[in-house]
Amino acid sequence: VVSVAGNCTHQQVVDLIGQHLGQMAPGDRRMLTPPNSLNQCSERIIADHCTQAHVCLGGVGYQYNDARKFPFLLLNTLVGGGMSSVLFQNIRETYGLVYTIFSFHDFFIDTGIWGIYFACDPKDINQTRELIFDELRKMKNGSITDDILFKIKNQLKGGLILGLESISSRMNRLAKNEIYLREHKSIDDILQKIEAVTKDDLVQIANELFTENCCFTTVIKPDRGEL
Repeated sequence: VVSVAGNCTHQQVVDLIGQHLGQMAPGDRRMLTPPNSLNQCSERIIADHCTQAHVCLGGVGYQYNDARKFPFLLLNTLVGGGMSSVLFQNIRETYGLVYTIFSFHDFFIDTGIWGIYFACDPKDINQTRELIFDELRKMKNGSITDDILFKIKNQLKGGLILGLESISSRMNRLAKNEIYLREHKSIDDILQKIEAVTKDDLVQIANELFTENCCFTTVIKPDRGEL
């Protein structure tokens, strides 16, 4: 797959590719087999030369072309997508237990991941983790209001549009559409899908993903820290 963005025409790109890559034979489309043991929680603790504990917890998400991707993107924005997110405001600003905390995600052809990262004093790991799951449980129980939904929709749509000011972002987006979807999705189509998400959609996604018994955790702590 060759993706191009900028001041050029489609035919110019086709001609250049034909000159330089025209003799290459197409490769096979290989798919990885997802592991079978994803319904069990696990925890890995690593002692290292650091001054604070670094904790990453998460689990399995959705593949790139899953329709649940859009409510999940909004839920991720609400959970830990910036300084206005629930985790940043509550765990950092209210309790002062962490300096850095955020959530993240990635979508692949056959599966996906979600996670939450935070850094704190080793003695505060358990309290911080419990407070995080308290917030996730609230979302699972329907704490999201119309006002919150309106705000995170605008935040996500604004970030998407601002990202298009970067030529490299445009190029990467074209490549992903071709690799994952084999078709081009317009920005208007994406914005409409985001706008169509409801509060019930977010509650459903939260209940599907935020399960403590299917959560993987990795902790890197100071050599002499105590958990």
